[in-house]
Amino acid sequence: MSVWDELTPEQCAVMTLATEETYLNGVIYCHNFLVHRVTTDGAAIAPPISEAAVRSLIPHFAQVVADLMERNWIEIREPYDGVEKRRTHVGGAGSGEVG
Repeated sequence: MSVWDELTPEQCAVMTLATEETYLNGVIYCHNFLVHRVTTDGAAIAPPISEAAVRSLIPHFAQVVADLMERNWIEIREPYDGVEKRRTHVGGAGSGEVG
């Protein structure tokens, strides 16, 4: 039995995204996939989830994340998404062009 077997579906969704070092804003969609997926023609798909349903789950997932942080299983960091890298100068010297 692994530690993953002891996690709730909500915790699994958070931990899945944490291990991928990705943004948590997709955790509810990840949870929807993990819990409600069906296989159609060999592909796993999740049923749609409404914006209202997503919004209603935000406080619950905030608590799940806080609990995992308290246990030191995850930490929240400022993202590095390459914005500064994209703003680097790509033109010739003094051309003023930016990427």
